[in-house]
Amino acid sequence: MAHKERFVATGGGYWVKDGQFGALTQVIDSSGNIKGNIQEALTQGSIYVGDAAGITSELAVGTTGQVLTSNGTTAAWLAGGVPSGTEIEAVNDTATGAVLDFFHDSASPASDDALAIQNFYGNDDGAVKTLYAKTIAVLGDPTGGSEAGALFSFVANGAGALQSEPDMAVSPGEAGFTYENDGADGQTLYLETISATPAPLDIVGKIPMYGQNDATTSIEYANIQTVIDDPANGAEFGFLRLSAVAGGSLQTVIDVYGDLVEIAKPVLYTQTPQALTGAGAVDVTSQTTAWDCNGAVAGTLVDGNQGQRKLIYCSAYTGNGTLTPSNLLGYSTITFSAVGQSALLEFRGASWVVVSATATLA
Repeated sequence: MAHKERFVATGGGYWVKDGQFGALTQVIDSSGNIKGNIQEALTQGSIYVGDAAGITSELAVGTTGQVLTSNGTTAAWLAGGVPSGTEIEAVNDTATGAVLDFFHDSASPASDDALAIQNFYGNDDGAVKTLYAKTIAVLGDPTGGSEAGALFSFVANGAGALQSEPDMAVSPGEAGFTYENDGADGQTLYLETISATPAPLDIVGKIPMYGQNDATTSIEYANIQTVIDDPANGAEFGFLRLSAVAGGSLQTVIDVYGDLVEIAKPVLYTQTPQALTGAGAVDVTSQTTAWDCNGAVAGTLVDGNQGQRKLIYCSAYTGNGTLTPSNLLGYSTITFSAVGQSALLEFRGASWVVVSATATLA
């Protein structure tokens, strides 16, 4: 057996207090050898806890490694009965606090091995022990020098079981959320700022995106913000702001309000124009059509989508090009009779509407 000269009880467990009142505290096995710690002593047999009045309880190791009390049951302070609010305390003056390590000591580590699992249980309203959440640390790649891992979290899905897919997954270069739901609602990620004095231009949520510059300095290259425009009760206004860095400083690019959109920078249309030569159909999939009117040619234009704009211009000319849209409000045809003539249209209601034109309307 192992005997300990003095133990101090703290919150349901026992810990060794070395040098209490100047007395040397040691763990001794049945052969009288001094052991370095309680764990080493337990492998030799039981630890008897008591004082000068006699032994009051016994700690021993069970066949599966659990700590047992004197009556052979698992020690309550280690399994199922840890006092509420139990903490791990590191008493030192260094910059490192308490550390809780989980070590999967495997001789043959493999991808997808579960390194550690934390289960979170509670009773349901029928006093049934229920698994409400789980966190799993997973080995991604055990290759020396290329080691990678992942962290998965699961929560109860509202149907009495954990989701089959992790609610949150974090791995190198990737993080995601999953919501298993056959209804119309998808996953929700919310940012909330609680303020007793909300004011216009308060930022209530922000997602910044950083990267390195060529001097290896972290730079905020872009961000998305939600901003209060008016916090008046019942008449609130807000807007979504998109910003990006230009010339070394963040610039506001777009403010999206509930009733309008403000664009603070030039808008560039980079889509390649449709190149139409001779007779044919002006498409409704390109922002612009460059029409080579190589003789007296006819063109057609079908209806577009609501709010769609379409620019057509004469890129080369050897004869008139006459465009006949399926529906053109107030007119029937647009005729291009010189290089550079153009027409800007917008589809509204059931017809194309002429916004501006240098070509001939008829």
